Formats: sequence, C-alpha cells, structure tokens
Amino acid sequence: KITPTSCWRVVSSEPELLSLLSDLKANFGTCGYLPGLYEYIVPGTNRLDLKKSIEHGLVLAFDGSSVVSASTKQEGSDCGNDESYNDGNGERAILAFTIDKRISSLKSRWVCSIVATSHSAFETALWYA
Repeated sequence: KITPTSCWRVVSSEPELLSLLSDLKANFGTCGYLPGLYEYIVPGTNRLDLKKSIEHGLVLAFDGSSVVSASTKQEGSDCGNDESYNDGNGERAILAFTIDKRISSLKSRWVCSIVATSHSAFETALWYA
C-alpha cells in the first residue's frame, strides 16, 4: 500500500517528537525511541544530528487515522484518493533521516530510522523513505 506524500507531516521540534514517541509507547507498545546504529536516538542536547534533521524537515510522522477511504474522502484532501491506501485504522509511524559520522565503510553516512505501530505502517514508512 502506497500512501500519498501529503499524508505525512514534518515534525518541527524536539518536544513534538518526544510527545509523538511517548504516545506511541503508551498507546501502541513501541519502545518509545528511534532506533539508531547500535543505540537509541533520543532527542536531547547531545543529539545534534537529530536536531539538524528536525531543522531541515527530515523527521516525519504518519498517522493512518488521517487517511480516509474514498467513500469518506473530504473535498480537497489528497489522502484517500484510492481505497487501497489505508483503512483509517490508526496506524502510525515516525521516520527520521540522520547522519552518523561513525559510519566510514559505506558511501553514505545517512541512517533511516523508523518507529511503527504495525507491519503495514512500517512498510508505509519504508516506501516513503
């Protein structure tokens, strides 16, 4: 299932990201953190990579409950143009792109971190990435 890019929104601050992660932990049983390279990525003063990613719009959130079926699509909304996108079951995901300077053996130092509430939400984030 491919979801329109308009169904994603940019996470614009560390407190917003922390709130989203806390909600996913409390209501969906996720770990409450972004996975990183041999560590959790937790917003804070020592995570300049995450701060820069937030500033550049590289941390995004998906809320499946905002995706509606074609039969209930609101005028002007790109979400739900096709019933196959999502059934509005409340699946959620957070996607973050960060640079890990410890990576030296690959061409790219970019790390894609995904927190998702289901396999379907994970696949949605992976396809968006």
